[in-house]
Amino acid sequence: PQHISMISFDNYLKFSLLPISTVDIGAENLAHRCFRYLYGDKGVRLDGRKRLIGHPTIAHRGSIGPIAN
Repeated sequence: PQHISMISFDNYLKFSLLPISTVDIGAENLAHRCFRYLYGDKGVRLDGRKRLIGHPTIAHRGSIGPIAN
């Protein structure tokens, strides 16, 4: 329906035939950066609170409708 939006938060739907938009939390990239940090890669930086920060994105696949007024 035109008045309902749907979004997923796992991004596993990228292999699905359903056109559901999803938030990709960047877990794969974050895990890779953690691995690099633990093995001493000086190019991986922590933030001011000693954390690695993820960078989520939205994969818009057509299931997000217009904002209602």
